[in-house]
Amino acid sequence: MKELSESPDHGGRRVAILFWAIALTLGFIQAWANRFYMGNDGVPYLDMADAYLRGDWHTALNGYWNPLYAWLIGLDFLILRPSAYWEFPSIQLINFCCYVFTVGSFEFLVRALLLARKPANATGFRLIAYAIFLWTTLVLIRVHTCNADMLVAASLFLSSGILIRAQSRKLAGVLQPVLLGATLAAGYYCKAVMFPVGILFLLLACFALGWRRSLTAFSVFVVLSAPLIAGISKIEGRFSYGDTGTLNYAWYVDGVPFRWWQGGPDGAGQPEHPPRVALDSPRIYEFGGDMPRNITYPIWYDSTYWYKGLHAQFLPRRFAKALRANLKGLVVFLLQSGGFLLGLGFCWLRTKKKQEIRTNFARIWLPAVVSMAGILLYCAVHVETRHVAAFVAIVLVGAYAVLEIPETGLAATIAIGGLAWSLGSCAVTASLGSQKLSFEGMLYVPWGHTSTNVPWEAAKGLEKLGVRAGDKVSSVCPSNRSNVYWARLARVQIVAEPDFTMNFWQLGDVDQSRVLAALARSGASIAVADQPPPDPAREVGWQQVGTTTYYVRRLSHM
Repeated sequence: MKELSESPDHGGRRVAILFWAIALTLGFIQAWANRFYMGNDGVPYLDMADAYLRGDWHTALNGYWNPLYAWLIGLDFLILRPSAYWEFPSIQLINFCCYVFTVGSFEFLVRALLLARKPANATGFRLIAYAIFLWTTLVLIRVHTCNADMLVAASLFLSSGILIRAQSRKLAGVLQPVLLGATLAAGYYCKAVMFPVGILFLLLACFALGWRRSLTAFSVFVVLSAPLIAGISKIEGRFSYGDTGTLNYAWYVDGVPFRWWQGGPDGAGQPEHPPRVALDSPRIYEFGGDMPRNITYPIWYDSTYWYKGLHAQFLPRRFAKALRANLKGLVVFLLQSGGFLLGLGFCWLRTKKKQEIRTNFARIWLPAVVSMAGILLYCAVHVETRHVAAFVAIVLVGAYAVLEIPETGLAATIAIGGLAWSLGSCAVTASLGSQKLSFEGMLYVPWGHTSTNVPWEAAKGLEKLGVRAGDKVSSVCPSNRSNVYWARLARVQIVAEPDFTMNFWQLGDVDQSRVLAALARSGASIAVADQPPPDPAREVGWQQVGTTTYYVRRLSHM
């Protein structure tokens, strides 16, 4: 096969098309295998999309979930109008479309690197680059996860490609700053973390664009971001570009309870809108009267509402402890990329003119520095593999771009070996089954699947038992575990639930009765369990929901 020499648009085009076909095929397989999957973060986006479609802007906009992914879901609902059965698969279609866009964005970055570096073996470079892409997107981010991380990756790839082209003067005129500012603003509309990352991008852009063009890029970024900042600031009653970072810092560094905050620890403040404690022991929380009926799971829809009154604290000892733990996780995470790191070492040994490494690095260093800063930013608070995947891809691919790539056969060995290493280490951590080994998300098994629509079966089963859209329901287990999915498809609202420590079926008869009475006082019509009782025959009043593992009981109101 003819290798690339001067431009990625000549002999390398056929190679690129082959890589695209492989990437898109694998992405489609992952989305289809998980067509009935819905994550905890996905349901708030679905509720947001509904709110935008009915023009309820006050409900739709909040300081925790940024809107772009919800807008895409709303467009999907507007065009396809899926039934309850097809609602989750239609979201997977959106996810796959986002992945397709990310593939194109990564290709833009690869071409920028090829134009800047002009490696002797461009085909080998593509092999390694796309292997890194497949690992970071299909394993670390995952096509079927229902969040905005894939779109954030696309924004980072595009922004990095623009900066690299600017450094090599391959993208001239006013187009550079306008594209850069707009791309970073789109990333901010996906996730709040892209606001500080975007600012850093634009500060470093001065080295590539000059101060005048950087000022233009910054102006575009600010103008496009201003409507979202203004909307969030209005609902928060203060200037804010989003409180996602503040809340995660409070949860993972300051030790503020992750859910149902009642105040504390010392210095963290008191909530203005605490969920009501319906029963102290076992602990039951009620939160149904604070948000519109259209919200499936109010306690997770807008965390800024429930944590209003929180005072984030920077305590050096706590910060150092969290940073140390995250950096340890980073080291373990790097073991998953061990095959690609070994490949880097091999390419470094093969690079005869070591002085050229510095020259090559000078052409592409801006995105690498931003990516390293992004990783450290997450390490200062909380890290999941999906958070840092795109940053890692940019750093690794950039590192290969400055070195001499070996013959295509050896490059293919690095690519295949790196992927095999990554998948193998993922399987090992999954079998060990301990979150202490890694960042959250490293235990994911990339070949898992969700091939049956259990939430829909549960929703239909509840409909046969008389549950109707708009009803208030309760859970005898923490709802973010699984109940929230069927509740979304049944169009009901969860208004009460226990804390994470309670196991309803292990309670005595008296405590079970007290829990059910507390749930009934919340206004819920039913209580739902996501797991069957040890002995269904002796649990009077509980009914199995169809053929699922869910059990439901009518609540009597005093």
